[in-house]
Amino acid sequence: MTQNTRMKLGITVGIGEGSLQGRTPTFRDIQAMAQAAEQAGFDSLWVADHLIYRFPGQEEKGTWEAFTMLSALAAVTTRVTLGPLVACTSFRSPALLAKMADTLDEISGGRFILGLGAGWHQPEYEAFGYPFDHLASRDAWNTAWHVDPAVVKQRYEELKEACAVVGRDPTAIELTAGTVVSLQPGENAAPRKVISGSPEEIASRLRGFADVGVTHLIVILDPLSVSQIEQFGRIVELLRKR
Repeated sequence: MTQNTRMKLGITVGIGEGSLQGRTPTFRDIQAMAQAAEQAGFDSLWVADHLIYRFPGQEEKGTWEAFTMLSALAAVTTRVTLGPLVACTSFRSPALLAKMADTLDEISGGRFILGLGAGWHQPEYEAFGYPFDHLASRDAWNTAWHVDPAVVKQRYEELKEACAVVGRDPTAIELTAGTVVSLQPGENAAPRKVISGSPEEIASRLRGFADVGVTHLIVILDPLSVSQIEQFGRIVELLRKR
């Protein structure tokens, strides 16, 4: 990343059952958070593309459908780019997915990013009768969820080696990463797995991702609420001053 290139900053918004401080967010809740993120200065807004969550020993949870929610958010935001993190390729046929993405890009005025992935949560594939495979190609490459930029740097070195094997230019791939930030670290059960501290300390640690080549950093804010997003706006300001 050159000195003139600013690292973009995105945020994920939970749309699953129980994801908003223990309750299921309504569309109005999600709209309020999206608009707060836009006002706080975030560049992008992301939602997970899942159908159900089934984990051993845990209660099954559902979720709102990602593309329907993104279409609604496209109509109530004006600046942030929007996308799934990431769209599971075996949930929809390629032709249908392309049509949905094209329509969403129209609704958003060209602000849609189609993130693609092979998926990872096998129980939902089995429940809905979808094939479970891992075939994908990438024009952007994401690694998540890390709090140490050194780990991201190592992953990028592995990517460069893989590109060399197939004869692909790694500079043609946008390098993105995901991290977790808590503005209330005392409430988090695993403080070593989040970035926390004063706004200045958090901004400094996030700059570390730009220093290892990240061009688009996506943040999980834990806990997530409108007020927490508004507070994060101070961190966005500090990052922009660099």
